[in-house]
Amino acid sequence: MQQIDSAEQILKIIYTPNEFGGRLKYFRACGATSQYWDGLWDKKSERLPVRSSDAEHARLPWFLRRLIPKHVQRGGSVLEAGCGMGGFTLAVAALGYQAIGIDFAPRIIERLQLHHPRVDFRIDNATHLQFASDYFDAVYSPGVCEHFEEGPDSVLKEAVRVLKPGGHLFVSAPCFNALRRYMVSLGRFKGDAVGEFYQYAFTQREISARLHNLGVQLLHVRLYGTMKTLNDHAGFKSGFLRGRTANIASASLDLLPITNRWGHCGLWIGEKL
Repeated sequence: MQQIDSAEQILKIIYTPNEFGGRLKYFRACGATSQYWDGLWDKKSERLPVRSSDAEHARLPWFLRRLIPKHVQRGGSVLEAGCGMGGFTLAVAALGYQAIGIDFAPRIIERLQLHHPRVDFRIDNATHLQFASDYFDAVYSPGVCEHFEEGPDSVLKEAVRVLKPGGHLFVSAPCFNALRRYMVSLGRFKGDAVGEFYQYAFTQREISARLHNLGVQLLHVRLYGTMKTLNDHAGFKSGFLRGRTANIASASLDLLPITNRWGHCGLWIGEKL
């Protein structure tokens, strides 16, 4: 089973009420700084495709595989605002889209530029994007807005700003799902902060309302990552699962009735009005 570095270990989760049904607030030994992400990507660098030809074999995550072709015309411009190791950007570029991936962690961008010179990777900040307004046909925000203690608005506003009217926004973030809300009702997630703020988990209603206020018509919300919720909170250990078996088990839990409400993350899909 993969070992978790002490900097990645969740030290405390606290429930914080608000008008949207509340949030969960996660604390770790290290916050979500650019230095932290560069260190994490360095440790996972063996998973990074190292030849430009490998981009041809990149695949979209299963929960986006049908949605991107459905909502974004082939050849359209697509931004991944927080690309990390670049998998999504490589995949949409291989599918024929005009793909750009940005991240504020410089070493991973330098590595991607070196190994994939035909794909546009840039150092940039998702809260202050260096693009004109109404620029992209689609924007994917892959687990970024939850890492700002002041809230998700700065990331969401920028994603909407650079999106063309009629363009599509895909926002992924941890979800304060049904199982976690039930745990709150049992008295879990109380106490004082330990370590540094790392991320929030939001209710479906909160992200939906914030996107609506920014002029985005919500089309669909999909939860995914039920396996991680069960690993984190229900004592289920999936480390013995490998490869295709792990992928099938994970996707099945995300699709089954009841467990499909327990996804660790939500994917909010909307259209800019």
